[in-house]
Amino acid sequence: MLAGVLAVQMIQTSTPNLNEIAKNAYVSTKVALPKENLEPADVAITIHQLDRATSSWQSGSMNGTDLIYPASVVKLFWLTYLSHLVATNKLNLTPEIVRAARDMIVDSNNDATGAIVNLTTGALPGPELEGKAFRDWAGRRLAASEWFEAQGYPKQNIFNRTYNEGPYGREAQMIKQYGRNANSTDATARLMSQIALGTIVNPEQCAWMKGFLKREIPASGKNADSQTLGYIGEVMPRGTQHWSKAGWTSEVRHDVSYNVMPDGREFVFCIFTRRPNNERVLQAIAVEVLKSLWYEPNAAKS
Repeated sequence: MLAGVLAVQMIQTSTPNLNEIAKNAYVSTKVALPKENLEPADVAITIHQLDRATSSWQSGSMNGTDLIYPASVVKLFWLTYLSHLVATNKLNLTPEIVRAARDMIVDSNNDATGAIVNLTTGALPGPELEGKAFRDWAGRRLAASEWFEAQGYPKQNIFNRTYNEGPYGREAQMIKQYGRNANSTDATARLMSQIALGTIVNPEQCAWMKGFLKREIPASGKNADSQTLGYIGEVMPRGTQHWSKAGWTSEVRHDVSYNVMPDGREFVFCIFTRRPNNERVLQAIAVEVLKSLWYEPNAAKS
């Protein structure tokens, strides 16, 4: 009996094969949910195990470099770009800006996101533009994407607001000419890991961002919200500390989370699914990842 316990402890403290865990999570979910007819292209998964002593991480993924429409997960990138402008004294936080940032992340409010995009880029919505006027406007909207590339991120599309209904005027022009927002799970997990470790922007701004991302575990608690229920947070073990940003539309359902597990290990899980509003797929993947890391998932409501 003691030998078995020691063997489990050794597995838990060793570095797991995160690539294998990500791929096996997809395969197990496909088998467990046959009616979903999952294909590999329907899922992207990135897992990071953080090493706080070295401010680095071990990484594994499946389809981790695929660019996928991120829905509201892109708001994490806009929050970080806002923090960069604050940290470099290009923008002063006011109570109204803090309110918009809070509503963008805590409530995933699209109007608040529009306010942050307008503020950080200066490229305001309006009627269509032509020639140089449009190119100048679009150049301002590209500022966040260009900043992330300057930080060593692979190319990501971070230049559109999120909408309740859809873009019009020059914002519709932007999508026609430059495309929709698009992020990879590798880049999104990297950003969440850098926020967790305090290595993007600066530690003070990272702590400020984490304040908006904190979610209650277990999800059955009185302060649980719509970005925990139906997402990774709902299946996380009791005793986990959990920070997250979810995204969903009629096309996709995504979540990225930073987790301090009950045993003290730190993980970032980023799961994108091309399965509209189907929490079963996303949560089943998260459950398989947790079991492979030797954690007992919390039972999500069926």
